[in-house]
Amino acid sequence: MENRILRIVFADDDGPIRDALVECLRDAGVEVHACSEGSEAVRLCNVVKPDVALLDLNMAGIDGYEAARVIRRSTAIGFVRLVALTGLGTFDVRQRAFDAGFDDFLTKPIPPSALVEALWEGYRDRWGSDQP
Repeated sequence: MENRILRIVFADDDGPIRDALVECLRDAGVEVHACSEGSEAVRLCNVVKPDVALLDLNMAGIDGYEAARVIRRSTAIGFVRLVALTGLGTFDVRQRAFDAGFDDFLTKPIPPSALVEALWEGYRDRWGSDQP
């Protein structure tokens, strides 16, 4: 099996949370392209063609919901697994996220090991069992 690095785009407007999670993900061998806005996440997805886009739902400007809808409509990006990240885990927020096109939903705070595990979900079988 091919040994491959997971490539993600991560958007969160909370700088300290973003920085801490970026460091955690990079330590786990994940290639991270981070930003603080939904519009920048869309742009990065067009350039990077990530495996996963991890998007905070509540950002100024284009929020995570709208960014997910734009990413899903883009034929230039191709398939990317969309993972919502938010501090609000209510049923309504979850449903709205899935309606916007997200594949998975994570609630902050999330332990770094659980985040890494959630992002790798679905890729071990394709790339081999030696991934983190």
